[in-house]
Amino acid sequence: MSFIAQKALTMSKLQFPEGTPKGQFGKGAYIHVGNGQYDKQWVDYCCGLGASLIEQGNCLSLPTQQEENLAFRLTQLFPCIDRVKLLKTGSDACECAVRIARAYTGVMHGCGTGYHGWHNIFISAEDPGTGTYPEGYIKCPSFESLITFLTEVDSLAYCIIEPVELDLDVKDSLLEIRRICNKKKIVLIFDEVVTGFRFPEYSVSNYFGIQPDLICLGKGLGNGHSISVVGGGTDIMETEGYFVSGTFFGELSGITAALDTLDFLSSHKINELWKRGQETITHFNGISDRIQLRGYPTRCVWEGDPLFIAIFCQQMQGRGFLLHPRCWLISHSHTSTINAHFIDESKQCISEIVAKDIRLEGALPEPVFKR
Repeated sequence: MSFIAQKALTMSKLQFPEGTPKGQFGKGAYIHVGNGQYDKQWVDYCCGLGASLIEQGNCLSLPTQQEENLAFRLTQLFPCIDRVKLLKTGSDACECAVRIARAYTGVMHGCGTGYHGWHNIFISAEDPGTGTYPEGYIKCPSFESLITFLTEVDSLAYCIIEPVELDLDVKDSLLEIRRICNKKKIVLIFDEVVTGFRFPEYSVSNYFGIQPDLICLGKGLGNGHSISVVGGGTDIMETEGYFVSGTFFGELSGITAALDTLDFLSSHKINELWKRGQETITHFNGISDRIQLRGYPTRCVWEGDPLFIAIFCQQMQGRGFLLHPRCWLISHSHTSTINAHFIDESKQCISEIVAKDIRLEGALPEPVFKR
């Protein structure tokens, strides 16, 4: 049984003879194959469908056991997932999810809120959306306006949302969106590219017990390697006729990194990270009203005068801390000792900025993301 939707990530890999075993790894001109055993090697003249120029290695010509292993493990963690497509970026995943929803419903138009990547369908709904063309996607500025839109408009294929951007007080809104989508047979897509694996129980959907029809995952799953996921029920994911295929969707570095990440993670470790993050945020927000962290325990934005925030980030670099003026995130490597050091240095830095009237060097950073 395959947990990969359509049985392949690169569709041309379906053209190998029936019964061809899964690949395991490549070396030189050879691919090693077998059912859990490296019991055979073949000289490979497919070369990863053109990706391997020097030797076989990271991009195999055959579907691999590793991608099946990852797909299976995701079905065990997320109740909404029976089948998956593995891709490379969050933008890929959101574009893929919308395409599947359109194929499943036979409808083109949809709506949503939040940021879902750089692909045409989403940026065409922005101003400016230079170089794009409309694809029937309506972006709403808030959950409240989205609920109103969903209530008033019929014949929608999908509703795609970031279930949590920063505010955790959204469960009632998510339940209402789920109810309307059920009633109107709209495919509800949770874009958890950012929140996936940074929330207790691995996702917002699991945390609140609200299951989408399709879920998009990425970022933290690969621990810095390129991988993303679209997962959903068998009926939607096995919709006939849609085409999603990429030479590098089965590339092994991202898949191996994801398997390693899942080996590392546990509900206990995520809960511990959540606790350390909340403690750090609470201590930081007690330093000064002029600069605050707002969000959930593993991801925040800065609040306050943008100029003061920029100066703070500038001065903290000199103290050994790399801070982005638009966001703050914490990882499992940020120990309580490191976080305590960050708080101590932040106190000194803020006092120094105020006492010495320190100025910003260079221009004030401008926002670039279309949220």
